[in-house]
Amino acid sequence: MKRRVRSVITVLVLTAMLLSLIPQVGLAAPKVGKPGKGPKVKFKDIGRNWAQSYIEQMASAGILQGVKEDVFAPDESVESVQILVMLVRSLGLENKALAYQQDKATIRDMAGIPAWARGYVRVALEEGLITEKELSNLRPGQKATRLDVAQYISRLFEDDEWLDDYTLPDLRDLDDLPDDLKVYIILVAKKGIMVGTPDGRWLPHNLVNRGQMAKIISLILSRLATRPEQQTYVYGEIVRVRLSGNRETPILTVKTQQDTHDYIVSDDCIIYVDGKQADLEDLAVGQRVRL
Repeated sequence: MKRRVRSVITVLVLTAMLLSLIPQVGLAAPKVGKPGKGPKVKFKDIGRNWAQSYIEQMASAGILQGVKEDVFAPDESVESVQILVMLVRSLGLENKALAYQQDKATIRDMAGIPAWARGYVRVALEEGLITEKELSNLRPGQKATRLDVAQYISRLFEDDEWLDDYTLPDLRDLDDLPDDLKVYIILVAKKGIMVGTPDGRWLPHNLVNRGQMAKIISLILSRLATRPEQQTYVYGEIVRVRLSGNRETPILTVKTQQDTHDYIVSDDCIIYVDGKQADLEDLAVGQRVRL
């Protein structure tokens, strides 16, 4: 087992103290500071894609980027290295990865990794998202299968109490897989992150495209954000900003995919708006933020 993920979620965090659950009908609120503009990310090739909302959310959060400024390429297959970069960003460890980019040891040890991704892969290795053996077998341009993705993301949840039940989902295309690989599929299926098809298949060897990864990353963030730890991270739309008054600390009301909550924002909270780091004073109703 790798280290618990709670030990690494210390940068992209806010001290999230749940104050109250806001009814959906009560979302209207006066704007504070700059007018809320919503996501600035605009891709011309996602308008009719089933994953449009996930793509916009994850691009606005700075976790996913387009292949060009206005092109996302949702149906393009994703490389294994790109998956690791997405996961490192999801954990809020991008600054650590960027600090490694020009490190001599990183350049030496990650010689087979594209230069732009070396720091990210080093962080992924340190945090247990990829093993030494898997890293040695990683090849430039290698496309990620569903099973590859399941292996990487399962390691985010290895400290969860899911191992009590090894019951394999009722899927008919997993018989040829070794048991140690089936374990990863059990976890992601139980988490509702990567489930089977309506006709009872999981498709372990199918490649994963960029649109699918947008949804998978969104679900990962949702599952991690519901953990009971005091420190967590949140992604969603701002519906109210309270920066002053009698309160000693600022409070954001954020609407996530699950519900709407008030969060007390700690001094060490790192805030991203439209994929770029921002200050509290920059926040406004309607913006999508990652905290």
